[in-house]
Amino acid sequence: MTPITPEQKLQNRIFATYFWVRRGLVLVGLTLPLILLGIGWWNQIHLQGSMSAYYFAFNPPDSPLRVFPARAVFVGITFAGGILFIFYRGFSNTENWALNVAGFAAVVAALVPMETPAYCTNCGSNTFSIVHEVAGIVLFLCLAFVAWFCTEETLTKLPEPERQRFRLAYDVLAILLILLPAAVVVMAYILGRSDNRIFYAEWAAMWTFAAYWGLKTFELSRSNLEEAALKGEMKILPLNKNSSRRERLSRLLD
Repeated sequence: MTPITPEQKLQNRIFATYFWVRRGLVLVGLTLPLILLGIGWWNQIHLQGSMSAYYFAFNPPDSPLRVFPARAVFVGITFAGGILFIFYRGFSNTENWALNVAGFAAVVAALVPMETPAYCTNCGSNTFSIVHEVAGIVLFLCLAFVAWFCTEETLTKLPEPERQRFRLAYDVLAILLILLPAAVVVMAYILGRSDNRIFYAEWAAMWTFAAYWGLKTFELSRSNLEEAALKGEMKILPLNKNSSRRERLSRLLD
């Protein structure tokens, strides 16, 4: 067996760092709704109308002793996801900046709570509560942009039939990353709903978010692109007159 050189060990560590950042994002998307449900069940808190509502959830609602068992978890996981976005380096400046904006939006959504519920009087000011909703919308729009436009750099390393399958999957996820948050906005602000259907729509959006990062990890494992980049063997083809609009937008800031 050929011994691993110090250079190969370093390359493996750098590769593992990228891999675990993406896995961390998958875990954020998969676990946040489940953990909030678990904390609510454990503390006999009924299912809330949104994941953000767990910030103020306590039981019983008329209790003078207000302990918010899910608040730290909601803020901590959302904040951690935002930091991972900011730390993750995209394969182009465009992708990188889109993820930076998404990360900043996630941090803002974690630190600025939603509007206080009617039963939680004197729980805080609602002056900046709209910022929470706007940050959530910006987050998912940025992720949809990345899924739709910023995949060409890596997909070019795959054979055409497989490339088409991955592109179709990314397009479906991008559409869902727009439609599911849009459904939340429609239910909350146009239809005036505040029931648990919003929670389920947000849950689906979070799992779509997790599916994107899981698919991205699988795609990169198929092309071995990261290993090639670490060895200086990755070639980025220049744009030309035949480049698609999607390819041009993927390098908008490059």
